[in-house]
Amino acid sequence: MKKILGIHFTYFICHFIAAQSPIISTQYNKEVISSAPLSGNYVFLEGPLWTDDNNLLFTDIVASKIYLWSPKTNSVSLFLDNTNGANGLTFDSQNKLVACNQSGRAITRIENGTKTIIATHYDGKKLNSPNDLVLRKKTGTLFFTDPPYGLNGATSELGYQGIYSLSTTGAVNLLDKTLVKPNGIALSLDENTLYVSDTETNKIYKFNIVNDNTLSNKIEIASFTAISGKGNVDGMTIDKNGFLYCSSPRGITILSPTYNIEAHIDFTEKVTNCEMGGINRDQLFVTTGSGKKVYKISNKVSVGLSNENLDTSTFKIYPNPIQKGKELNIELTNDNTLTIKFFTSNGTLLSEIPQKSYTKGVQKISLSSLLTYEVAGIYIIEITDDKNNVFSQKINVIE
Repeated sequence: MKKILGIHFTYFICHFIAAQSPIISTQYNKEVISSAPLSGNYVFLEGPLWTDDNNLLFTDIVASKIYLWSPKTNSVSLFLDNTNGANGLTFDSQNKLVACNQSGRAITRIENGTKTIIATHYDGKKLNSPNDLVLRKKTGTLFFTDPPYGLNGATSELGYQGIYSLSTTGAVNLLDKTLVKPNGIALSLDENTLYVSDTETNKIYKFNIVNDNTLSNKIEIASFTAISGKGNVDGMTIDKNGFLYCSSPRGITILSPTYNIEAHIDFTEKVTNCEMGGINRDQLFVTTGSGKKVYKISNKVSVGLSNENLDTSTFKIYPNPIQKGKELNIELTNDNTLTIKFFTSNGTLLSEIPQKSYTKGVQKISLSSLLTYEVAGIYIIEITDDKNNVFSQKINVIE
């Protein structure tokens, strides 16, 4: 069982509380992994999906192609041609690839290169243009959005833009039709909350999932101001801690599990979608429309890394915030060997206490040993134990 590590500090409560940190911190490496296909140029990229065999699929809607990027060879190959405008991708309950066909106005299952249409209509009327979808693993039901982008001048038979469920038996059910242009879609970790972005209004909403055919309690959780030349809210994904990574006018905006804005990752291009991937699902893959590139984003500082065996009761650290000139307490429940590093908020290493044995109990470390010049501000402490488990968290140094 994996544990996601983080530290929550309070000034008055001197005990360790397991807390969440975004897998991608505000200090990151942004790397272009693909800017050109086998020939010609990409047109409009979307639909990133990490596979069980550790490759990345992504779509070019206009070119009607699905590509595969291999991290082993750092190369791109054509996965599927003539996709009828494949947009969002996911795997169904049988681990078969499923695509929203924007220009085909359908949802298609893809197996060994063979495309099988599994949804085209609701209530006897043709869908607008399925855009993005997500699997609710506990029931096998797919949830999808249906904005008008693929109508290409045709009149919508439905007369609205909906959020739908698609059962394992092929039944399509309308869940909501109140959004102007529902687009990106994601599920909470417990699969009881559905997140949907409305591109037209630049807002993101959450819904309680009563059952696969019923949503309730629609609440706006984020709203963004449009930026000239930039994109709007679009695709999104969730990490192992429940942080939501949303396409936004800034590029990528990270929302905490309580829907506070944690950070922005700025892009000059219009971001269309994102996906957590990598062997440990600790890298963010981002597709762009206008930029026609795929990016891989990973940490400079190991905030929120996952570890297999760390007993999170090992450490009690306090206080935070901490005043200049005071001592940081690290309380150990067992003898341990630790390496302690202190970083600026932008990831610059300030100091390091090399591997050192500590006995059970409270170890006091003065800030002056970590900071040559004690300046108030936000810092990052990173601790590695004798099993090479790592955790890190922001420290607020105050006057």
